[in-house]
Amino acid sequence: MNKRGMFILFITTLWFAFCVRWMCCWVNASCCEQGIEKVTAALPGTVVKRPPLQFSKADPRPITSESFGSFKAKLIAKNTENNILKIIGLYTEGEPNESTHENLGLARAHFSKNLFLDKIPAIQIQIDSEIQPATLTDADFFEAVKFVWVDQPAPAQQSK
Repeated sequence: MNKRGMFILFITTLWFAFCVRWMCCWVNASCCEQGIEKVTAALPGTVVKRPPLQFSKADPRPITSESFGSFKAKLIAKNTENNILKIIGLYTEGEPNESTHENLGLARAHFSKNLFLDKIPAIQIQIDSEIQPATLTDADFFEAVKFVWVDQPAPAQQSK
């Protein structure tokens, strides 16, 4: 084989290797254990978007992020006279509960409720809990509350 043929074979091999690597790593994100999102988040100068409220393992106290203010304003904007805000605290069966509540989900919902009492009356907030799979607490910090507006039936009009 002459030099030109060897050069074309070399360039073709490099192009094939580049395309396979690009397809696996950047398109499918399957070349490394972390995936593209985690690698990108670790780069300096990259902004990582955190949830407005997050919790750590076995801790009922919420950690607020910089986006909590706008999240709270959007949630409160959905309020009407006949709505009740239902805060559902999430927990796993194996999480140790050192709070005075029945489970860690209720404790998380209670502490989250306290963040809204300045804008929503306590009578208009209900707390509940929901058990989740053990994978909820795989990360160091995670979302462990849900917020749902529930329509409350309007009081019946009395006829004279």
